[in-house]
Amino acid sequence: DGVQEFAVGDHVISCFFPEWEDGQPNRQRLGNIPGDQCDGFGAQYVTKPEKAFTHAPKNMNLISASTLPCAALTAWKAVIATARIKPGDWVLTQGTGGVSVFAVQFAKAAGARVVSLSSSSEKLDKLRQLGADLTINYRENPRWGRDVFKATGGVQEIVEVGGAGNLEQSLAASSIGGHISLIGVLAKNNKAVPIELIHQKQIIVTGIGVGHRSDQKAMIAAIEANHIEPCVDRTFPLLNMKEAFRYQESGAHFGKICLVH
Repeated sequence: DGVQEFAVGDHVISCFFPEWEDGQPNRQRLGNIPGDQCDGFGAQYVTKPEKAFTHAPKNMNLISASTLPCAALTAWKAVIATARIKPGDWVLTQGTGGVSVFAVQFAKAAGARVVSLSSSSEKLDKLRQLGADLTINYRENPRWGRDVFKATGGVQEIVEVGGAGNLEQSLAASSIGGHISLIGVLAKNNKAVPIELIHQKQIIVTGIGVGHRSDQKAMIAAIEANHIEPCVDRTFPLLNMKEAFRYQESGAHFGKICLVH
């Protein structure tokens, strides 16, 4: 009773922060995270308030739509809502997890150019097929930052999923006045952050933690307008959730892993 935004039979997706409709984050708005601070979606049936959902994209099946509330919205918040990249800008992505792959797709849809890093030649091929303009094997070239800067003149946005262990190279790759979206801490080597490069290049570093409900609605409108299709690597039955997590830990995936009941 009282629900106005949805009707019976609508396809919907969840909101990572159901208390955060719009505006700047605060403690209350970052509460009630499904699967963390309250029950999540590893179930057949879930009942939550209206504000905990948005409509799913009209051009997408439910398996693909299920990939959007976390990884896709994080990439959207970084590349579009925060960095506000423009056509012709350079965006650098790292690896082939969900956030990084969505960042390539959103950047290309916005008319930007993309540098993508991976340690796998096979995955670099897939990134080029997705639209990456320049690809680098970071295992073969651990000092990739200088080469990226030389090739691009400095990138305007870096989707940083490595954390402190990566920042030295990311700062080297950045343009003057560039932006780094700090999302993950996957790099094992936690070196000291070279603060002097941030100062010299006047780089802005922003911590990105998904986004709000209004961001999600804007992202869905862009997905529909640009006919963006998520990269789903594999699906697992809901009862095989542990196997799905083990596959994620292996790092073999390209894009998203989904659970299907």
